[in-house]
Amino acid sequence: MAARRRARFLQYMSRPRLVLIFEIDNIVVGFVTFAAMYYLCVTIGLMIIFTFLISFISTYFAIVKYAKIKENTAQGFLYHFFYVNDIYSIKEDPKKYPEVSKKDIGQIIPDGNAKEFID
Repeated sequence: MAARRRARFLQYMSRPRLVLIFEIDNIVVGFVTFAAMYYLCVTIGLMIIFTFLISFISTYFAIVKYAKIKENTAQGFLYHFFYVNDIYSIKEDPKKYPEVSKKDIGQIIPDGNAKEFID
C-alpha cells in the first residue's frame, strides 16, 4: 500500500492578495483617499493637525464605504463598469482568437426602437 501524504490546500482559491491582513484593493483606496485629502487640505492651507485628522477620517470612511460596495456587487463589477465606459478594453489577439477577426452578421440584435424584426 502506498504511503499517504498530507498536503496543505488553499482555503480560498479566489481570494485577493493580502498585505498583512488587508486586501490590496482596500490599501489602494485608502492611500489614494489619504493622498487626495491631504493635498486638498494643504492646498487650502489648514493647520497640519487638522490636515491629518481630516485625511485619516475621510480615509476610514472611504475604506468602509468601498468594502460595503464591494461586498454588495457582483465579482468583476469594476471591470464591467470600466469596459462599458470605454476606460478598459479587452486585448483582442486575432492570432490567439481567430473568431475575433470575423464579423458574424447573421446574428444581429435589433435596435431597441425597431418596430418589426423578421429573421
